Amino acid sequence: MDKLCICIRCHDYAESVIDTIDSVKYYSTTNPYIMVAIDLKDENNIAGLISRSHPDVGVYISPRRCGWGKGLYRLFVGALEWGNGEKRFDHYCVIDYDTLFIRQGADAMLLSEIDKGVGLMGAMQHPHDNWVRVINKYWSKITKHITLPEGYEKGRSVLGAMMVLTKEGIRTFRQKGYFKEPYLDVLGTPISDDLWISMLTYSTGLGVKNIGSYTPENTKREPWKKVAITWGHPTPPQVAFDGGAYVYHPAKGQSGGKLMSRDDRQKERAFRAIFKERRAHNGNINRAVVRG
Repeated sequence: MDKLCICIRCHDYAESVIDTIDSVKYYSTTNPYIMVAIDLKDENNIAGLISRSHPDVGVYISPRRCGWGKGLYRLFVGALEWGNGEKRFDHYCVIDYDTLFIRQGADAMLLSEIDKGVGLMGAMQHPHDNWVRVINKYWSKITKHITLPEGYEKGRSVLGAMMVLTKEGIRTFRQKGYFKEPYLDVLGTPISDDLWISMLTYSTGLGVKNIGSYTPENTKREPWKKVAITWGHPTPPQVAFDGGAYVYHPAKGQSGGKLMSRDDRQKERAFRAIFKERRAHNGNINRAVVRG
């Protein structure tokens, strides 16, 4: 069986990062390589806290500040290359710190969804007007470096809350130099990491597979899929679980790359406690799994 790497990216909030690691470990059945990618500054010693609570989890700290948005692509690549030097893996799954595994076999589900010819998987979002405008503004620069297929829909991409770059995607990105400059800097444009990774995948001719449901705020709800992504206000956990989701985002009520208020943190702790209680109630559901 192919090996999956699950990388949790974060800037802060060690307590929440550790809880996310707990969820990934608890519901995984294929012994994935789990790692955390921390963006440069680690003033709250996330690395040390993780090493004490989960010594088997790899910890990558970026050598330079990556930041949010486009900078997350540099963190994405840096963590991938570092992780590949630590452990052998085939497919690379990146999740935000507020993305949780909520059903047994979440990792096995992801592996089972990878088809030949697919370079990227995740929850697909419909094109957003803002990103269409940004792409149009930088279109000439973009098309000097990558060739997008006929019929490409500007702005269509998976969401960064959970993305899987398959081994075909990794191999092709490396062959095309997409892990180096000027691609690391997203050609100097402000395009976000998830949109950029999707565009690069489309440019390779590999497929982008939708395995999720994206429910933006104030829109009609879609049926839940295996990866349930919401934005803004979290959906009640039971709704996502009963809908069959294996992966869920967000485990918080605030978004946008800003530090959370004390009230936001209390809401997140209460929200995570629901999933944590479910794990405690279920006990060791993976006792029969042989871990290498």
